[in-house]
Amino acid sequence: MNFQNLKDTNLYYPTFLYPKVIEDIQTGMPPEPSLSLLNLPNKPVCPAPGQQPVFNKNAPERCDYILLGVGVFIAMVVSAFSIEAGLFFFGLIVFFTAWELLTFPSRRNDYRQSLQEYQVNLQKFNRLAFEQRKHYEYQLSNHKKRCQEIEAENQQRRQEHSRLCSQLHTPEKVAAWRQSQLQTVVVRPTSLGDKVDITQFDPRGYPEFESNSRFPGMLRNYFSGKIYSLRRLNRYIPDFAYVDESKNLSIVIDINEPYTPRQYPNSNGYLRLLHCLGQDNNRLRTFQSEDWFVLLFSERQTLQHPLECCKEVARLIDSYTGSNLVQTCFSNVRDLEEEPHWDEAMAETMAEQQARLTYKRSYGHDRYFSREQTDAIFAILMGDTTNQTNQTNQQPKSNLSLEEQRKKAKKRIQHKFKRHLRQNPGLSITEDAKKQFLISLSTNSKAQGIAATWVRTHGVEKAMTFLEHF
Repeated sequence: MNFQNLKDTNLYYPTFLYPKVIEDIQTGMPPEPSLSLLNLPNKPVCPAPGQQPVFNKNAPERCDYILLGVGVFIAMVVSAFSIEAGLFFFGLIVFFTAWELLTFPSRRNDYRQSLQEYQVNLQKFNRLAFEQRKHYEYQLSNHKKRCQEIEAENQQRRQEHSRLCSQLHTPEKVAAWRQSQLQTVVVRPTSLGDKVDITQFDPRGYPEFESNSRFPGMLRNYFSGKIYSLRRLNRYIPDFAYVDESKNLSIVIDINEPYTPRQYPNSNGYLRLLHCLGQDNNRLRTFQSEDWFVLLFSERQTLQHPLECCKEVARLIDSYTGSNLVQTCFSNVRDLEEEPHWDEAMAETMAEQQARLTYKRSYGHDRYFSREQTDAIFAILMGDTTNQTNQTNQQPKSNLSLEEQRKKAKKRIQHKFKRHLRQNPGLSITEDAKKQFLISLSTNSKAQGIAATWVRTHGVEKAMTFLEHF
């Protein structure tokens, strides 16, 4: 697929719109390479200090003099009431005092031993806490250094990633990526629906009738067997549909009018502005989501330049399939002139000026052919035997008999087709290719020899018999 020759703006007619899957590629950007950054190490945890040793013992005394004094006082009080009881209390006091005096050395030794053990444990605790703190500060210093190294490495990776992304986003790289994606994309257009019953509802506009415009007839003759009308697609009805199932190519061909009724203001109908910018977005997006291409023409273009419009259809087909229809059939047809896509104000102005009544029907490509030549070409395309007969009567008389003219024309047509094949080595020899060659030969104003004259006079179908053995 190569859509570089198509103008995909919707501000002018003709307007080309792609299926959604292709539109996403056309507006997409190459995927950026993944950015892999190094993770920072976890910060070391400051160790929690252990349980600090506690010493809560008091130094022992030889005797608890306060308790001794209290005991003597109680014994004296009791003695006042009972000498025996008082003597008993005095005995207890003496026994308790003697026990304290006798156990004092052992109690003092226990205290000193406990104090010594506490001092040893406290030293161990302080030394361990110091070592842990020193080790933590060392780990913290290494962590900070490592974080700086990793951050420097990550910064280099970010710069390299930014450089690669900048290279990927150059216009050339973006175009190459999009083209590569287009080569692999798969388009699966939805099939057309039921045919519209025109006895109940006729959706056709003025230029869709062959009695009003030559465009419908030219479409059907240039793209024989692939043009459909009055068929539903989802909930809408395209004006025309080009369907080539063998190539998975489907095109909605719509003709847009700026307002209706056509005779406004000399009409009983109310003015309605049609197809203004943004007004048909839902319709167009539906077609695109169904994997259909969309090609929009203005009514003026199809009425005045039907042949150029057919060339735009062929251009879209060539872009998708790689065929050579434009060069084969429309090499002498100039490109279709753009027309601005109207907004509501422009459409209203056109209605006030009765613009739709000023479009003059074209007799073909009058800038290249005379009126008589144009009628003859159109007669070939449309199979109009009356016009062919009239043109036959206008051909210059020849001294050759009809059979001799036929043999000479056959020889010249075969010779020209062989040369056409040599000039287009990749061209497939199909019935469509032969037909397109003969149509191109008949529509070439510079071709005035017996081959072109014979095709114009007798029609493409009869000339096809000369190429049966190819």
